[in-house]
Amino acid sequence: MNKFLKHPEPSESDLKGPHYWRSLDELAETEGFKDYLHREFPEGASELEGVNRRQFMKVMSASFAFAGIGLAGCRRPEKHVMPYSKQPEEIVHGKPLYYATAMPHRNDPVALIAETNEGRPTKLEGNDLVPGSNGSTNQYAQASILDLYDPDRSKKTVQNGRTLTEAQRADYLVSVSKKFAGNGGEGLAFLAEGTPSVTRQAQLKQLKAKLPNAVWAEYDAIDTSNFEKAAAKALGKSVRAIYDYSKAERVLSLEADFLYSDPNHLADTLAFSKARKVDDDHPEMNRLYAAESYYSITGGMADHRLRIASGDIPALTSLMTAAVLEQAGVGANAVETLKAAGAGLDVDPHWIEECAKDLVAHSGKALVVAGPHQSQGVHALAIAMNEVLQAQGNTVNYVSIPENSASSISDLADSINGGSVKTLVVLGGNPVYDAPADLNWSEVQGKVDEVIRLGAYFDETSEISDCHINAAHFLESWGDAIAYNGTVLAIQPMILPLFQGLTESEVLEILINGAAKEGFQIVSEALMSSLGGGKKAFEKFLHDGFWAGTASRSTSVSLNQNAVRDLLTEEGSGLANTSSSNLEVRFLRDPSLDDGRFNNNGWLQEC
Repeated sequence: MNKFLKHPEPSESDLKGPHYWRSLDELAETEGFKDYLHREFPEGASELEGVNRRQFMKVMSASFAFAGIGLAGCRRPEKHVMPYSKQPEEIVHGKPLYYATAMPHRNDPVALIAETNEGRPTKLEGNDLVPGSNGSTNQYAQASILDLYDPDRSKKTVQNGRTLTEAQRADYLVSVSKKFAGNGGEGLAFLAEGTPSVTRQAQLKQLKAKLPNAVWAEYDAIDTSNFEKAAAKALGKSVRAIYDYSKAERVLSLEADFLYSDPNHLADTLAFSKARKVDDDHPEMNRLYAAESYYSITGGMADHRLRIASGDIPALTSLMTAAVLEQAGVGANAVETLKAAGAGLDVDPHWIEECAKDLVAHSGKALVVAGPHQSQGVHALAIAMNEVLQAQGNTVNYVSIPENSASSISDLADSINGGSVKTLVVLGGNPVYDAPADLNWSEVQGKVDEVIRLGAYFDETSEISDCHINAAHFLESWGDAIAYNGTVLAIQPMILPLFQGLTESEVLEILINGAAKEGFQIVSEALMSSLGGGKKAFEKFLHDGFWAGTASRSTSVSLNQNAVRDLLTEEGSGLANTSSSNLEVRFLRDPSLDDGRFNNNGWLQEC
């Protein structure tokens, strides 16, 4: 893959040569051809009357746009579209090339193989070489290639209404770096998405060393960290659970949609399907119990599904834990306390009793999982049930993860309201749109003297920022992402940045060190230094799409019963008491648009 940051300037011979025409109509300059060029749409598109959905999709479908029949924004910038004076050796017209990359997405990136034609990415599929991956993708990864060609993408850097050139942009970021270099970053704050990366970890070490007084905060509109928080208290370690559904003959899901939306669901779906299949080696199909408030993909697969308000899941979990302890003949002291916590729940006790009996009868081959949105108390009880069911080392493995020392968006808001933040750098995300309503983030951000925003679109956050920097798409970027199981995945560009956008690492490099550096150099140095490999290891990393041997290792944990009891006492487990006069409202991420970040993607809108 070429490492050029900018497009090469054309030579004199590139700019001269014979003039080619595309058809006889163009050569003859017929009126029909001129009219077609003027309209750029099939006949009748500009006179649509009584538009119905079928007509609209025929003219405006994303497939037409992707094929280049209408939207001018889906073309490369005109100054970059030139015929080859010398065709690159590796490119053969009509023969695609394939590269490994990954789509960063919170703590669950997707390993991909990108197909390119004449240097342009056209299709994405899963990379089945990556350990723990089944070579599949989700809907967001499949549709993400359309975002690369989105005509509404931000195409320039704007500071206080003035468009900056690439040189001016770099000079501006250098000036910000110099302003805080003398005071150790006092008054400088960053707000980023919680996307784990080796490159980011390396740059945060530099940030702490050179700008120790700067604030680093992370925020995601969809938080999946409740399990890690509960495990840190109940197990005393910073760990993550990696479930092995292929070994689980009995599964209890407490509003966990592990077949569709929960982290690591691509690998979990394949593993669950293996245990679902009946053959000579596996004569009995697994059994799934699901308790949930809405009809999920996982609930649709359940053998026994219990409809229950989401607010009543804590009470149900208490009763289920008590039943499991009773069936296993352990924890007699905790049984009555747990039953009292779930008292009054309007659920058939027979469902709870039979489920608990089935789980205990399959100890060592049973598994309890809770949805990432559930409280820490629910996750702590699920951990406790898995310990009783001897799941550790069988159907669940705990892997160590680094402790996250980042500040929360609430802590950052307090610092801004206190007047200690003079410059705020927002790296991705859209907090003005999706930050918690009680923070009133638009008002909070307005209190900062200088706000710099790196974003793919000029959205709500950019509108009230002093400087908006257009971000590069991941198919235009050098980077890395840490998969859910700890494997380091490669992110490499398929195409030079269409609009000269910057990546997070390139912006951080200038702000921390006061000088620009190519993304390739930033990433390669960070990975080779952090992972201990040389140039050959890095090249293999780019070829395979992952760094071998980086998957997290399993660690042994022990349950702290006192910590679980303290956590339950702290949270409480009152009933939701839902009724026609006391409704429960749940806000779920959209299955097509996620937290709203894909709302401009025509393919996902059509889903």
